[in-house]
Amino acid sequence: GLWRRCITGDKTALNEMLRYNQGDVRTLEELYVMLRPWIKSHPNMGLYVNSDSEVCPNCGGSELHWKGSYYTPAGKYRSFRCRCGAIGRSRLSGLDKEQRKNLTISVAR
Repeated sequence: GLWRRCITGDKTALNEMLRYNQGDVRTLEELYVMLRPWIKSHPNMGLYVNSDSEVCPNCGGSELHWKGSYYTPAGKYRSFRCRCGAIGRSRLSGLDKEQRKNLTISVAR
């Protein structure tokens, strides 16, 4: 097979393997970019972007379309959809100090 020919140093086989791998890497990169918005443990790309505005944690892009709210047990946040397809929320709560003052949280039993 191809691998055996590559191991023996066959230049034709090595060129064939190179072409195959280049196509394979491009295809896998496209798949990764498509799946990235749903990878929960993906690093926050905002850490690697030098920006004065909010960026998408999945792709680092700044084309965020803010729409609606996202609620947690103790907060309300602005939510967005990025051009890359990711859905996210602001880091800071939209509730002011007075609104948070009397807010309580249930304890699961």
